[in-house]
Amino acid sequence: MPLMADSYTGMNEVQIPAATIGSRIIQNVGGAFGSALITTIVTAYAKRRVKTFENGLKYKQYQGNAIQMKQLIQQHLAHINLESYQFGFLIISISAIIIILPTLLLSNKMSPSKKSL
Repeated sequence: MPLMADSYTGMNEVQIPAATIGSRIIQNVGGAFGSALITTIVTAYAKRRVKTFENGLKYKQYQGNAIQMKQLIQQHLAHINLESYQFGFLIISISAIIIILPTLLLSNKMSPSKKSL
């Protein structure tokens, strides 16, 4: 919200509708790009972990009978799925912290009467 408010600072009333449309377009494109990027990151992480697990199965790093192996595979794939989403949320959290930092540099152009409130 501070970015939205600061983007209209110093504009004439005639310029505000164009700025509103422009900022909305940037938000939509950014949201779509961000969603696609996080989906790609989560998928790539999961694929890498599944490949590692497949190699472990291939080289007999896991032992057990057929029922135990079936349960192990199901549990391990569920765990990989969970870890992939956790990794995605970690990336989102780190990105949010990085994105918040520039808001500290936004102009604070409140009128003197508003500052006293």
